[in-house]
Amino acid sequence: METNDNELLIPSENRRKSSSIKSFLCVVWKCTTVWEKFLFLLGVASAVCTGLCQPFLSFTFGEVSQVFVKITSAVNNHTLDPSDLETAYKTFHTDMNRVVIHFALVGIAFAVFGFFQFSLFKYVGDNTTYRVRTNYISRLLYKDAQYFDTVSTGYLSTVLNDNLERFREAFNEKIAFIICFITDFVIGTSLAFYTDWKLASYGSIFALGIAFSGFINSSSMMGTTGKQNKHYANAGSIAFQTLSSFKTVISLNGQKQELERQENHFKLKAGEKYGARRAFFLATSRSATHFFCNALNGIILYVGADLIYNKTMDQAVIVTLFHYMLFSAFSLGEAFPHLSYLFNAISSATPIFEVLTSKDNIIENCHEDTDDMDEVTESNLSFQDVGFSYPTRPDAEVLKGISFNIKNGERIGLVGASGSGKSTIVQLLLRYYNITSGKILIDGVDLKSINPRKIRQHIGVVSQEPILFNATIEDNIRFGNPNVTTSEIYEALRKANAYDFVCSFRDGLKTVVGERGSQLSGGQKQRIAIARVLVRNPKILLLDEATSALDSESEKVVQVALRKASEGRTTITIAHSLATIKNCDKILVVSNGQIVETGTHEELIEKEGVFLELIRAQILKTEEDNSDDSDDERKE
Repeated sequence: METNDNELLIPSENRRKSSSIKSFLCVVWKCTTVWEKFLFLLGVASAVCTGLCQPFLSFTFGEVSQVFVKITSAVNNHTLDPSDLETAYKTFHTDMNRVVIHFALVGIAFAVFGFFQFSLFKYVGDNTTYRVRTNYISRLLYKDAQYFDTVSTGYLSTVLNDNLERFREAFNEKIAFIICFITDFVIGTSLAFYTDWKLASYGSIFALGIAFSGFINSSSMMGTTGKQNKHYANAGSIAFQTLSSFKTVISLNGQKQELERQENHFKLKAGEKYGARRAFFLATSRSATHFFCNALNGIILYVGADLIYNKTMDQAVIVTLFHYMLFSAFSLGEAFPHLSYLFNAISSATPIFEVLTSKDNIIENCHEDTDDMDEVTESNLSFQDVGFSYPTRPDAEVLKGISFNIKNGERIGLVGASGSGKSTIVQLLLRYYNITSGKILIDGVDLKSINPRKIRQHIGVVSQEPILFNATIEDNIRFGNPNVTTSEIYEALRKANAYDFVCSFRDGLKTVVGERGSQLSGGQKQRIAIARVLVRNPKILLLDEATSALDSESEKVVQVALRKASEGRTTITIAHSLATIKNCDKILVVSNGQIVETGTHEELIEKEGVFLELIRAQILKTEEDNSDDSDDERKE
């Protein structure tokens, strides 16, 4: 389905911040084991203990000040006897030893708790991120087809790589820093008020300024990051399209146009706008934080000096309280950038959590243990007054009450003009979409009551453009059936008329086919795809214009392979070349979403209706093509 570059084909992210945080916590909780939850709590405890070390360090600085004040007073007291002065020096030495021990204990505590804090968070964070990534890919692989009609693959790839990496970094260290700094701020401020609430009150005014600037930055980060990531992800989608169609781009000398499309694309420019807005708030917040921190230091020292001058407070108390407030303010200022980064990660990961927590229309009423498929012993198909519209275009009715029956083992041909609804019938059989009205039955069982995975186990599809993965021929065939043996692979290759050319390769089955099978010809790719279907041993075979993209020589070879593959199976063939369905048991002519004619090849010709018109139009086109080829040869 075509998409407009001016439309953001991405999931809706109009959720409140609280919903994003709630979904973040819910998914993280579900994606961690009991052991990891325990380790996470240990990491939190370690971060709290690390945060407690800083107030204790502030207290130790106060002790240092007190020790030096005492020895200075003793030295400057000329009335002391030499023995008293000697005692003062010994006391100073004892007190300094105690202070050194305190510093050493703080250092050890910082090292031990810091080690556990970061190692535990990293262990839990890496494991959780891996599990979230795995679950995300799993959910995408089991999504309805209609989901991928509204989301570009490039966008999903960007979300999977860039957004999830932000989540991992935030989980690994940012949470630890936040807990540590907040603990330091709360305990340090509490001790400052306990020491002298009047002096601490002056400092708290500036601490509120730090908190306010940090809050503004975090809020702006939460609001702009998600929007910026959306636009950059869509710009990444354009790059993905360009690189995946690289040969087409260079064949058209389109490199310059693609670069301009990247540079001028409104999504990228909008992303830059949100990035500039976020940078402005971040710079303003950091500048304000530094201003308030230094202002806090200044007011504490100014008021403290006045108190010392008036002899209403001891110098050591002033120093201790100064360090309490200094480190508390610093911790608060440092906490908000990490908090902003965490909100950034939550916002970036929101599309992932939406996928993980969303429900699918196709399978919401089906379960893995449904046993309705066990009632399907043959492959009798029945369409009963089926109507359908694509979810992205609900007003455009693609199928309009079609009805037909297919008996087990029958070969059915579907013909009609482009856009008449032929391929839609195949997609509905594969449960890519839910029908709008009517019923589709297989051996009398409603298709809606059967789990889509179980249906697809019994269906093999050969499409116009076969998709091969950048792996070996053997691996590509095993995608059809992971448990297939090597001898069964060779047997499938023989039936698909692919055995000879595969064996002619130096590496045989181990030959790597390249990106999307680029190292093979069109006919070779198609025959590998047929072999992949055959190892599944499907009851129903769907051939969706399987030879329309091939030259006449390759088409003949593939047609032979398709005839072998359809033996003993219910086969539905959508054909561009009407001659290829001549031997079908029944041909259905589809026009404008309705079946207008039904019968064998001979019966439809005798009716002299739509089918005969299609044949005449195809003969005329073939004659015109041959005439053009003859003219070109004469010119040469």
